[in-house]
Amino acid sequence: MSLPYLDGIRVITQEVIHMVEHWIERKRPDRYEKRVFFDDYGMTRDFLDWLTEISEREGYYPDMNFGRTHVNITMYVDEESKALTDAQRRFAEEVARRSPGKDYQRTSSA
Repeated sequence: MSLPYLDGIRVITQEVIHMVEHWIERKRPDRYEKRVFFDDYGMTRDFLDWLTEISEREGYYPDMNFGRTHVNITMYVDEESKALTDAQRRFAEEVARRSPGKDYQRTSSA
């Protein structure tokens, strides 16, 4: 099955692997990336805290970096199976459900 494209970049969609739309597939090394934008640092911090809760629950800690108004998340594919693990899928699905632009809401005051 070939993957769909968004602005010339292959993306994984829900139909492909029961995951999320708008995770970008990259090669060398095989990985999936997502960048999430925020209006201010308070929202970014809240989102990072929420990602920490998911990581602790799932026992999976993706590579993340952030700036004042964005967070980058990278999940590396298992080299042997060339697929995401169950914990990675659950993490990705949770992020998709609560990402800004969908239904993520700030949970605390700045």
